[in-house]
Amino acid sequence: RDPSFYQIADRFFALSEKYNFRYTIFVIGRDLENPEVFARVREWARAGHEIGNHTWTHHHNLGALPRPRMEEEVLRAHEIITRCTGAEPRGFISPAWSTSRELIDVLIRAGYLYDTSIFPSPLLALAMAKLSLNARSHGVYNASWWKRRDKRAAFFAPRQPYFLNGSSLLHRKESGILMMPLPTLSAFRIPCWHTFSFFIGSMLQRALVRLTARTTDTFYYLMHPADLTDWERDLDPAFRKQYASELALFERLRTPFKRKEKLASEVFQTLAKLGKFVTLEEMARAWISSAQNRSQSIQ
Repeated sequence: RDPSFYQIADRFFALSEKYNFRYTIFVIGRDLENPEVFARVREWARAGHEIGNHTWTHHHNLGALPRPRMEEEVLRAHEIITRCTGAEPRGFISPAWSTSRELIDVLIRAGYLYDTSIFPSPLLALAMAKLSLNARSHGVYNASWWKRRDKRAAFFAPRQPYFLNGSSLLHRKESGILMMPLPTLSAFRIPCWHTFSFFIGSMLQRALVRLTARTTDTFYYLMHPADLTDWERDLDPAFRKQYASELALFERLRTPFKRKEKLASEVFQTLAKLGKFVTLEEMARAWISSAQNRSQSIQ
């Protein structure tokens, strides 16, 4: 019984109730084969939360897969999410932000409105190197940085939202799918997502959130179930023993829950002061509408 869909999710929803907003939640398709999970995610959708596509199996190097495998990962998840929620998912995020021109084309052909699979910071190379080394030391498969097809995007992709049509990951197009890169700060491309708070602490993270929100057209704050997982209460000893190698990759899982709770609470207090909370689909539609209006004014 995956706690991500139950007690961990409930902690996230307590925050959404406190601050009166709805999340965008990206789910892995095969998790919905479990009838209990299927029913729970349907409840989330009916409560107004947006449900996005996070692939079928969560392959760590999705962008480097052969085209048929890539399509299967996207379309199988797309189909079961549609069946679960009654609405086609309009947003996508790739595991480990692994993307490629081929993947963008798959998403466009599947009718996706937006994608958030670009991490426009050189820190991605360091993060992937650390993850790969950690995976090898624990005997767990993990795709290396060098096999990715999007390496240049970490260094050169635009930091602000832009349209892609599958011909390039780096160059803005007139139309296509809207890419909303992970928010980053300044020309130094400092990434702003919750995992970073475990390394830099609450005070610096809140400052990073405020500064990044002021300079990013589509600011969103990305979190993971591990960010609010209680190692002792949520994961029983037998599970921790059986999956010790896999769990070791998520070092923050062992962070004391009190610290996790405090970090999340303080960041959400900061987020609540920045403006209105919206789902990613709402944000994407607003940006596209604004871009169209600007284009019409210029013409």
